[in-house]
Formats: sequence, structure tokens, C-alpha cells
Amino acid sequence: MNANFPPVAPTPPGQVRTRPLRGCPPAIPSADPVRRQARPRRPAGSVGAIEAIELKSEAESRERRGRLASRFPFPSLPSGWFVVALSDEVKPGQVIARRYFDRDLAIYRTEAGVLRVVDAFCPHMGGHLGRIGHVEGESLRCGFHGFHFSTDGRCTDTPYEGPPPPRARLEAWPMKEMAGLVLVWFDAQGRAPQWEVPHLDTEGWSDLTWRRYSIATHPQETTENSVDFGHFTQVHDFDNGHIAREVEVDGPHLNTAYAVERHMPYLGLRFMPRFVMKVIYDVQVWGLGYSQVNVQLSQFGAELRFFVLPVAKDDGHIDLVLAGSIKKRFGPIDNLA
Repeated sequence: MNANFPPVAPTPPGQVRTRPLRGCPPAIPSADPVRRQARPRRPAGSVGAIEAIELKSEAESRERRGRLASRFPFPSLPSGWFVVALSDEVKPGQVIARRYFDRDLAIYRTEAGVLRVVDAFCPHMGGHLGRIGHVEGESLRCGFHGFHFSTDGRCTDTPYEGPPPPRARLEAWPMKEMAGLVLVWFDAQGRAPQWEVPHLDTEGWSDLTWRRYSIATHPQETTENSVDFGHFTQVHDFDNGHIAREVEVDGPHLNTAYAVERHMPYLGLRFMPRFVMKVIYDVQVWGLGYSQVNVQLSQFGAELRFFVLPVAKDDGHIDLVLAGSIKKRFGPIDNLA
């Protein structure tokens, strides 16, 4: 789609015209040749109101990072694979906004179902694609100036004359979609993915049931919960707990297993006789963003999967998704569990 613009008058003497981005209309000089008066200079050492707010915010951020550093012996924004959305949150033709890793993201799905996670700000003039972006077929259009981007980030069309500017490229994040989860790779040093979360087969499993919480903490604390054997008896009221498989660590992957018991009344009625429910937890942890707990209830022939999925919003806050699924044994009725 092209548009014709009127010819630009020659630059008057004494004025300077800025060079527009190739593929965009040239800037039209002001009709008023009078130069803008310079602002009065502030006294040395003083700051304006906006600068004072920025300085205060930066100081508070440094203080928060310092508090976190005293608690955690690793970077405040850890690297790894993190869940930034659930598949059912992004329907075909939909765009949603997220803010994770101290960055703004746009997550969209094309009409054909291709999912992408990209930097939220349009490289042309900064329109927030998570808020004013629109899916059109297999491309994402910025609602500010109508620039179109393909799923590989290239600008494919503009409303202006000439070819799309090659420098107007949208940064796409390394991502994968599996088991109803949308994962992205974040690396504080900007490196490509250093390891992978293994593919998870969902054949024969119910759809995910999930809930998201916003917490002032760090992914380390929620991930530790998956391997904290001591709290099973104290917090969750289990008995006779023991470690069924010792902790094994291989790079970003940690795994272990626990066996516990709980005395339960039949049918959940307190006046009924109690029986011993035996539970085995198989824990698989990949980095600080993905923990999968496989649960076996052999007495009932039941298998469940639980997921602990923290992602850093900034250096002191996370979103935590807790999700679960059950192995189907009775057909569609399993989805009611």
C-alpha cells in the first residue's frame, strides 16, 4: 500500500533538514523560519522535576538490587526458559502485552496459528505493539503508522512510497510452544539458548488447569519449594516421608523423588474410617523457570502432573503460574477433575 506526498520545498538558508528513515515521508520544514529560543540554563548541580524522579527511581532500583544480592548469590534476572503465557491466552488473530525481564513484550498469533513473542516497541517510531498492534493475516501491523512485520521480524509493507526500510526490523525472541505453555529464552548476556526443556507428550492427558499469582520474590524461592523435602510433613501434613531418589544435578537439570503418606477419611467424611494414601512425587527442574512434578497415586491408578512456573517481572517481582493436568482414564469426564 503506497501513498503520494506533495513535493517538499527547498530548504531555506540557515535551516537544516534532518534525513528521514528510508521508505518514510520526508520531514516538512516549519513555515516559521525563526529559530527556537534556547532554554535558560539551570544553576550548576540542580536538576529538573523529571530528572529528580528518574534519579529517585534509579536509586530505589539500586537499593532493591542490593537487598536481593544479599539474599541470592546469582543475577537478579536469571537466564533460562520461562513461561510468559498460556496457549489458551493467545487466540488466532490476537495480540497481548506482557512485561517480563524489565522489558515490554508483545505476544501474537497469526490467523494460521503461528505464535511469536517480539519486542513490544515498533522499530519505526516506538508504537507499543502489545497495545496498538493488530494481526492481519500472517503479519503484525503497527497501529501508529501502519508498518507491517512478518513472523521473522522483517518489515514487509508501509503506507509510504518506496520499499520497506530494511533497518525497521522487529526483534523476535527464541520461543517454543508445548503442552499448552508458551516459553521464551531469556539470557542476561544476550546469548542464544544454551540448553532446552525437553518436549512433553500430552497425548492422553487432560487440558491444563492453571492460575497466575503476582508475588514480590525471586524465581529462586519458588523453585526451591519443589526440592524442599522438609516442608512436606510440616506444611502439607504428610507422614512417613522419605527420599525415594537422591538429588541428581546435570547442568541446568535437577531431579529427585519423594514418597509420603497421608491418613485420609473415606469419601472425605470425618466420621468415616481412615485409610493411608501413598503418594510418590517425581520432581524434574530445568533452570529457575520450569519445574514439573509427576505425581503417582497408585491406590487409585491415578497420575498427575503439576507445574511450577515463575518468571521475573523485574529484579524484585515475579508472576507465578501453578498448573496441573491428569492422565485420562475415563474419557472426557477426566476434564472435570
